[in-house]
Amino acid sequence: MVPPPLKRALFASFILFISCPIVLFADNGQVKDVILFIGDGMGQAHVLATRVFANGPEGRLNMECLEHFGYVTTYSEDSFVTDSAAAGTAIATGHKTGNSIIGQGRHGQEYKNVLELAREMGKATGLVTTTEVTHATPAAFAAHESHREEAKAIALDYLDGVQPDVILGGGAWVWTPDLLEEARNRGYTTVSTKKEMDTLDSTKSKRLLGLFARNHMAFTTERGSEEPSLREMALKALEILRRDPDGFFLMVEGGRIDHAGHNNDLRWLVHEVLDFDEAIGAVRAGLGDQNDALLIITADHETGGLAVVGPGGHLPGKGEMVEVRWATKGHTAADVPIWAQGPGAEAVRGRMDNTEVFSLVKEALGGDKE
Repeated sequence: MVPPPLKRALFASFILFISCPIVLFADNGQVKDVILFIGDGMGQAHVLATRVFANGPEGRLNMECLEHFGYVTTYSEDSFVTDSAAAGTAIATGHKTGNSIIGQGRHGQEYKNVLELAREMGKATGLVTTTEVTHATPAAFAAHESHREEAKAIALDYLDGVQPDVILGGGAWVWTPDLLEEARNRGYTTVSTKKEMDTLDSTKSKRLLGLFARNHMAFTTERGSEEPSLREMALKALEILRRDPDGFFLMVEGGRIDHAGHNNDLRWLVHEVLDFDEAIGAVRAGLGDQNDALLIITADHETGGLAVVGPGGHLPGKGEMVEVRWATKGHTAADVPIWAQGPGAEAVRGRMDNTEVFSLVKEALGGDKE
């Protein structure tokens, strides 16, 4: 008998992954909106294992339906094996830095990030994650700190700096009453449950800060009714950011893919990638026939050294977990995949460095190519 969580996952996979839809938006040469999805710790084997589970070996995930594909090198300035802080900084600023450093160089020099560029161009900005909102990857897009563990300083960077219009994820422990009061003074409406987010009248909220868990949000297989899915948070962000006539930049992170990899837990990992891919499919559908949006999906690094080694002797069917081996409970230096669609997406081909993702986004936002 198939357990209820698996039935729900398989039903979602049938709706979202049975085939690739026709291209939903094309290249008209200009970009208004940029949406960057980052699967934290997601390597190519993670995608393969999830694809097979979702739709069998011949199927595709939503991310695999995008027109342009390549692979990304991930090393940091001081280590062949990066962490999320250095990798996030490379993607968000175009500069390599040392592991654990957020948005600046090893000697303290600050690097301008994507959200700051977007804000200069009059665009709305947003950060969505299933980790703590001050965790390394989102922090790299909106903060400048010498160490990723400076969570309260990162929160202050958000409020005193670029002030993202939407911040959604976990990490309520960081946001002390004085920080929450400061956020409200800066125009943020604060919510802490899925219901509060769903019933929010976004037309009356200048900015939105959603903190749905004390620490990281729950793994997908253990999510309760109080926490929204990544898909639901991404769509809420899309709803709010679209109000800006000048367009927006949105970063959406499937952060707990990495944590599943650190735990060498294939079940957790596959469901986290599915959650991530469902958000991609929903946003892609939400863009409809919009032809001035650039959508990019990539990862910051690979976690776990995952290798798919079976099953042997037969083709696995939908709903079947592949057989795997793990090389480590840490990160690896493996290249990670990248997909893109929309104006400028043709630059995604073959080998890229993670700093080139920043260059692609910067050019799309209207800046000069580096």
